[in-house]
Amino acid sequence: MRSYIGRREDNMNNKISIYVPSRQKSGKYVYHRARIIRDTERMLSQMFGGCTTMDVQGAYCLESGEIQHERVKIAYAYAEKLSRGVLKKVRAYCAQLKRDCNQESIALEVNGNLYMV
Repeated sequence: MRSYIGRREDNMNNKISIYVPSRQKSGKYVYHRARIIRDTERMLSQMFGGCTTMDVQGAYCLESGEIQHERVKIAYAYAEKLSRGVLKKVRAYCAQLKRDCNQESIALEVNGNLYMV
């Protein structure tokens, strides 16, 4: 049996992750979070052919100095290539997500590098 692992055309070595919060910066729960998660999954799937989501527990420091604990949904996808245009669209999506979720920022991870949008 011939192994296809490592074929050049199958090398999806770029990972892009969007962290979807459950709470607003005020501490209230994000309104319509289920719809927001579906929209994020749809956007990543349309751009990259599919995505995976996972639940994690997170904490971060608000501008007020308080620690905010929350459940976070991480939606991620892999891609063979990431062009500037694709990254610009994903960043714009995160900026809209920031407004929709009433956040100080949204975490966007690209190839292990974390950006606060």
